[in-house]
Amino acid sequence: MTQQTTRIPISSIILEPGWIKEALSLNYIEAVEAYSVWGGVPRYWELAKIYRNQEEACKEIVLDRDGVLHNEPMRLLLDDMRGASQPHSLLSLIANGPYKKQAMHKYSDSSALKYCP
Repeated sequence: MTQQTTRIPISSIILEPGWIKEALSLNYIEAVEAYSVWGGVPRYWELAKIYRNQEEACKEIVLDRDGVLHNEPMRLLLDDMRGASQPHSLLSLIANGPYKKQAMHKYSDSSALKYCP
């Protein structure tokens, strides 16, 4: 019998709210404020830890054009949109007329259509 293991990239780990209090040495109110800004992403916590407070960290890391996380929303969106050719082609078909599943099959060889209702 073999044991199966799965590797999870450390950057994809999302922690529960309670951990931020301990990780950043914050009181309860500060922990809620910090979690509302950084969420459960440990990498963001590490970046914020070196600043005196959440406001300063947010200004330096996110709002400053040279901040490490300034372009993070766009980077995350682009990561999610990789391989978007299939959704794009389906949306193009819908926009150009054949909107029924059978009609779309005629114009597309996409296997994604099997998930259409």
